[in-house]
Amino acid sequence: MTVIRCVLILCAVLIASNALGAGFSYDRNFIVLSDDQQITDGVLTKANEYRRQIAKEWLGQELPEGVVRTTIHVEISADEDRGFTWPVDPSDGGFHKTWLVTSREKAMGSTLHHEIAHSVLNSRHADALPVFIEEGIASQYDDPVRRARTPARPVQLARLLASKSIPARDQDTYAAATSLVEFLLTKGSKQKVVEFAMAGKAHGWDAALRQHYRIESVSELEHAWQAWTRQTAQTLRAPVRTSDSRLDGTARLR
Repeated sequence: MTVIRCVLILCAVLIASNALGAGFSYDRNFIVLSDDQQITDGVLTKANEYRRQIAKEWLGQELPEGVVRTTIHVEISADEDRGFTWPVDPSDGGFHKTWLVTSREKAMGSTLHHEIAHSVLNSRHADALPVFIEEGIASQYDDPVRRARTPARPVQLARLLASKSIPARDQDTYAAATSLVEFLLTKGSKQKVVEFAMAGKAHGWDAALRQHYRIESVSELEHAWQAWTRQTAQTLRAPVRTSDSRLDGTARLR
């Protein structure tokens, strides 16, 4: 992006911000807009913290400052929790764009964390990661309630691998993507998940599975994943025996 274009965009954002009486914070990585200056300052701080963390975890190193700027529009809501990120190809210039409609806590917490994952991954690997892996990675930063969701109906692995997009209403596919990434993390590092995903998209899933996980085929992966999912569900449902002083030290099931 040229300096002139960058200045024009910043001027437009400032004009819009002043017209709406909005809060406005920015640095080399983010431009944050909301109707509360305290929120914009807090979101800017947390966005940079999450940017560093996610890049180190999944890419192995921090992103350089100012690689691709992200604009973040924040609307505080008492009864909604949703976010959306529209990434750009870094080679094309421009900004990633993120919208948050959520609580004050989640605007600086799990919902922001999820969307910053999209920004980080697309700053390094624009369009190189399959959508189910990108969403599965971003969902690792969701709040515990979202993380605990399970598909209401089985999602076939072949369909998941072939997904070009995941509609917001398709919560089963989101849950399956989250579960599959969690399973892959039992087999190796976070960086290996990214390497596997890129290899799978570029060269085919069977070859990528053999290279990165010593799994022979997609069907073998599906079998192992489903077995792990059943075992995990059984573990979560199993009663936990604990002591409770209110019952005179006797054990009870809960």
